[in-house]
Amino acid sequence: MCVLACNALGRVNTSTFILERSLKGYKLKTPVTIALETILAVGQRGLVEYVMRSLASERPRLIPLVLENRSLLELARYLLRYRTASAKTLYVNMDCIARYAQRTGLSPDQMLADLKDENGLVSYERFSAR
Repeated sequence: MCVLACNALGRVNTSTFILERSLKGYKLKTPVTIALETILAVGQRGLVEYVMRSLASERPRLIPLVLENRSLLELARYLLRYRTASAKTLYVNMDCIARYAQRTGLSPDQMLADLKDENGLVSYERFSAR
């Protein structure tokens, strides 16, 4: 399915996938470029399909952000495997996180790293300071 859907959504250049259309076939105002290395690094075809299906229609610009941040991929994996696997659930969560990350000027992975102490555990003092 991914090969057929990817061909319908965009095209592949030498090392990038250019998303040009939504799932309904509408042309995107701004094409989204995703590195093939990033897509292949995920290692789970179903997870990539879930992310693409969930975000391609509403905010396709979030797709590279999700695929490049390990924390967002883990959240997407959790929602897909253990919760509803709803496209809207993933979209709402990723949209809120992306807006907050943009406001703080940090990536989602950096925000989580900032909350951890030297032992790698979440420090509630740092959490309440945010």
